[in-house]
Amino acid sequence: MRIEITLAKATPLPAGALEALSKELHLRIDKQFAEAKLQLRYASANGITVLGGNKGRQGAHHRHPARDVGKRRWLV
Repeated sequence: MRIEITLAKATPLPAGALEALSKELHLRIDKQFAEAKLQLRYASANGITVLGGNKGRQGAHHRHPARDVGKRRWLV
């Protein structure tokens, strides 16, 4: 599975924050998805893309658990 998180260039993070966020996300995602590859980078807009998740779970209303990692209280 590949997880790509993009952060808007228009609202840059303080120095060192991108590395700290990347490290924390790696720790939290690796607990549930050891095979996942995480990429965190600046782009034109905020976003998250999850590729290669569990193919057995399909449907318009299915949300991948990796998408919810960023919504937990520790990120606020």
